[in-house]
Amino acid sequence: MNVSMADVLVLIRIYPEEPDSDLEDIVDRVRRSLPEKVVLRDYRSEEMGYGLSSLLVGFTMPDSEGVLEELEEALRGVEGVSEISVEHVTRIL
Repeated sequence: MNVSMADVLVLIRIYPEEPDSDLEDIVDRVRRSLPEKVVLRDYRSEEMGYGLSSLLVGFTMPDSEGVLEELEEALRGVEGVSEISVEHVTRIL
């Protein structure tokens, strides 16, 4: 019996370093920094109040050990990113 590993969908909130950061630029830099098996599926900007915005980004990746941690590390190294927060993780078939 051949069992294939499922993928996971991960929603990560990305907080920019500056309130007036160009969020599209940050998304472009995120795309260029992704680990090999990670795919950026969708994103949107969300107002947080007081003129601040964040990005909510959906990624898919294999459900294997270390891949999410590798993504988190890559995102933290992106120029213009202040913080990240994993909002949701779910398996997809």
